[in-house]
Amino acid sequence: MLCFRGSPTSEGSALFDGQGQIWIDQNRNNANRQGRPISLTIWKGENIWVDGITWRQSQFWHTYVAHSRTVTMTNLDMNSTSNSKWKAVNTDEVNTWNSRGVRIGNWTVTGGDNVNQPIYVTSCIYSYSNCDSSRIPITGIRWET
Repeated sequence: MLCFRGSPTSEGSALFDGQGQIWIDQNRNNANRQGRPISLTIWKGENIWVDGITWRQSQFWHTYVAHSRTVTMTNLDMNSTSNSKWKAVNTDEVNTWNSRGVRIGNWTVTGGDNVNQPIYVTSCIYSYSNCDSSRIPITGIRWET
């Protein structure tokens, strides 16, 4: 597991081998299991650039970006498919929360599940009334290669 905080830059190549097959086989297509790590977390990051990371068989989410601004991730290759009769469960590729300016380019995804998740933004400050703080659809998405 790798966690970025602040304004670091990562360039080059890296491999996260999550050895997720063990979790996949133990889970046997059931719901989410507790205790699985997120491979890459960017928490309270600003002006982050990540380039050239490959993931294989992530145990849980590949990447989680939270409370961050201006995060660019390029040349990513994510694959969490199973090698057995059991399916990968909840291996989301990129999840974001309360972040702005997250950009992903040249992204290859071969997913076990949850490959194309809805994308939502927060357009207001959550005050427990008159503001859902999620479920606001984004349209006009363009995938760049």
